[in-house]
Amino acid sequence: MLGHKNNQLKFTDIDILQAWEQKPIVPEDSVYYGLSQANEIFKDELFADAYSFSGRPSIPPSRLIKVLLLQFYDKVSDREAENRARYDLRWKVALGIYIAESGFNYSALSRFRARLLLHKKEHIAFEEILDAVIAKGLLPGNCARQIMDSTYVLGAGAVQDTYTLIRMAIRKLQTTSG
Repeated sequence: MLGHKNNQLKFTDIDILQAWEQKPIVPEDSVYYGLSQANEIFKDELFADAYSFSGRPSIPPSRLIKVLLLQFYDKVSDREAENRARYDLRWKVALGIYIAESGFNYSALSRFRARLLLHKKEHIAFEEILDAVIAKGLLPGNCARQIMDSTYVLGAGAVQDTYTLIRMAIRKLQTTSG
């Protein structure tokens, strides 16, 4: 079942903490603050047809898509994303979760990615969110157009086997001595 964000304020709400401190927890020019202010762009309705109408409510997909963006931005694993959502105030501000809230279990991210792929929502959701971001003026329109080369490359991996290392060393010796 599609989960929705609860808009009820609590004592552990970050907005209340910011009001007491009379300063923002994260700088207003940061990605984290920008994500916290973009709730009308990240809508649960974009993903509604990928969820059933009965059962236990899910983690809101609008929150999980923000987690995926933060994960890409901070270059962290699923487990580290879970820890950051639990302990890092910047992530809590960006995701709009309470200070005492644990966030999510890391396995929810792989299930969410699988759900996006299964229902072919990965491109649709990305394009709609990108269009909304451009319309709001957060990104210039010309930066969204980019030619992408989607061909895969077969080659030697970063960790090479012993025979490849020996062969490369022999070739280097032949070129430097000749």
